[in-house]
Amino acid sequence: MKDLRLFSTKFVVVFLLLGNTSFAMISENLNKQNLPPKKEIVETQKTEILLGNWYVDYNDKNYKGRLVYEIKKSRADIYNAFLKEYNDENGNVKKANDEKVLLIKSFNGKRGKGIYLLKYQGERYNVNCTIELKDKNTFVLKYNYYGYKSVETWKRKLS
Repeated sequence: MKDLRLFSTKFVVVFLLLGNTSFAMISENLNKQNLPPKKEIVETQKTEILLGNWYVDYNDKNYKGRLVYEIKKSRADIYNAFLKEYNDENGNVKKANDEKVLLIKSFNGKRGKGIYLLKYQGERYNVNCTIELKDKNTFVLKYNYYGYKSVETWKRKLS
């Protein structure tokens, strides 16, 4: 009981010395330190804006043409993009084998994070990426793999 009175007395003295504002700041900082780490989540309703068919136009030495992707909801909160078709620069279309190319790990309706599944010279690589929604028909996917930086603009395929 004596310890409780001593603590109460010290608390009142500190409160009076620091003032109400300083105490609130100290209390807030202590609360932040005790919180568990923020978990990345996919907010289902906000992520559904990404569902559907998308395309990316490429014009580099590896590929010139358009790739068409479909973003689907696989399970409760798992969203993936699959390669659907290749359109070369001459207008030839080749159906793809529904290869998974993107796993969306988190998305808040505007920005998100994921894993971009690259294929280069027959090898597959899992690369962290960011997603930024520009408008309902455009998002930007960015990644950096061992110094190879890329920005892809994904456009909604409307037809």
